[in-house]
Amino acid sequence: FQKENAAALESYRLAQALFNQTGDKIGQANVYSAIGQLLLAQGKNIQANKLLDDAIEIYRSIGDRYGPAAMTANYGWELHRNGMEQEAKIYFRRAADLFSKVPMQDRVEKYLKLANN
Repeated sequence: FQKENAAALESYRLAQALFNQTGDKIGQANVYSAIGQLLLAQGKNIQANKLLDDAIEIYRSIGDRYGPAAMTANYGWELHRNGMEQEAKIYFRRAADLFSKVPMQDRVEKYLKLANN
């Protein structure tokens, strides 16, 4: 499992360099989020949250309201897969709030339900 994570992290770092070089903002944000999810799985929540915040800042800088909501939900799912239900609920609540600004009411309801179970 660690070898797979290390290989994924290396691939993301290479992609990150390419996206930085070409100025691909969505690519940069997606890579930050993906690396953050790997870090969450390793229990490195502080580093993961910093990357999520960086990704959200990039999405907002280009006017993307869906990206921050979706990536926040993905963090919740990653925690859920790792049996960290209480932590996942925090991200699901945050995702519901962000989806309300998209607006995507069906997603708001979905993530509020997950947060409150």
